[in-house]
Amino acid sequence: MFFIFLFILNAYLFIRGWQALPRIPTLRIIYTFVVLFILGCVFLSYYLNERLPEKLDYPFRLLRKYYIIFFVLFFLSAVLADLLRILNHFFGIFPEWVISNYSKVKIIYFLVTVIVTSVISVSGFRRYSNPEIVDLSLPLLKQKLDVSQMNVIAASDLHLGKLVRRERLAAWTEMINVEKPDLILLVGDIFDHTFLPKDSEGIIKELAKLKAKYGVYAIPGNHEYYFNISKSLDYLERSGIKVLRDTLVVIDSRITLAGRDDAHNHNRKTVESLLAGTDTSLPVILMDHQPVDLHSSVQNKIDLQISGHTHNGQIFPGNYLAKLKWELVHGYRKIGDSNFYVTSGLGLSFIPIRIGTRSEIVRINLTRKEPSTAESLGRKS
Repeated sequence: MFFIFLFILNAYLFIRGWQALPRIPTLRIIYTFVVLFILGCVFLSYYLNERLPEKLDYPFRLLRKYYIIFFVLFFLSAVLADLLRILNHFFGIFPEWVISNYSKVKIIYFLVTVIVTSVISVSGFRRYSNPEIVDLSLPLLKQKLDVSQMNVIAASDLHLGKLVRRERLAAWTEMINVEKPDLILLVGDIFDHTFLPKDSEGIIKELAKLKAKYGVYAIPGNHEYYFNISKSLDYLERSGIKVLRDTLVVIDSRITLAGRDDAHNHNRKTVESLLAGTDTSLPVILMDHQPVDLHSSVQNKIDLQISGHTHNGQIFPGNYLAKLKWELVHGYRKIGDSNFYVTSGLGLSFIPIRIGTRSEIVRINLTRKEPSTAESLGRKS
């Protein structure tokens, strides 16, 4: 039934494209060949999923993803055109110049749809593949605070797997190391649910290249559970990354770094129990993958909570719809004496583009200067 439904929708789009083209046999033959070739490759790759050679699997996988993008945008365009035609039939909304040049208008509408869809796809890929570095200047006030310009790099939602591969991780690793961080925080969903264990050795070697004065720390996200939590933790530890799973550590006698297990684990520690017995004179940075428990952090006087998970919706209007679920979807907020930053993440889910959002790395400059507020100072590519 699913494939029958898809066939009907694709037939609808094919017919609408055919009708928009001028009646030139050669042009329509080319159009038919291109559409059938793309659809054939897409459905063949679905049928041969996991059975294609590795060199063919990735390009075919990308083809499927971009097919979905084009399909959705073309479908919306076709439906809009049909709605306008229906309204014109009953209410005569088209101006005279449209009616007089109807064939040309159809061609122009078709070409504009192709161009707009292509521009959105290319722009969306660039917004994913060229992450921003977001600066967050954050003065913290504690009696024993002695951070003196500590440079912390935070990244979340790498989603290493079939879509985000070793080559992409290598570029991110280099981008992070260039910042010469004192501390690197990986805030969950390092691995995607599609991650293949056969790729683990290469990924471990790349993750091991991350370097920071006080080390690299990570917490689990929901996708570590979807993939395999035991293997995820093993890969991270073999990379030299210290995993904080409902545990904490004191960094250079200056900062308490706490890491919560993901909310997928309903038996994880509360913020209060996690911090029991800690030195309250030290500033506390909490890593919590999903931003679900902000007010617990406020009640327990967390100085800074770093979260991810939301991807800032990834694709418009998801960045606005996500606000219906999350109190803080993206960016900085101060609640009481606690500071929060939810990052849109580096990687992505399902489709390799971002529309209305951008991949990012967060560079947190911790100081001991007394602030009025903490603010995001700017962005750079």
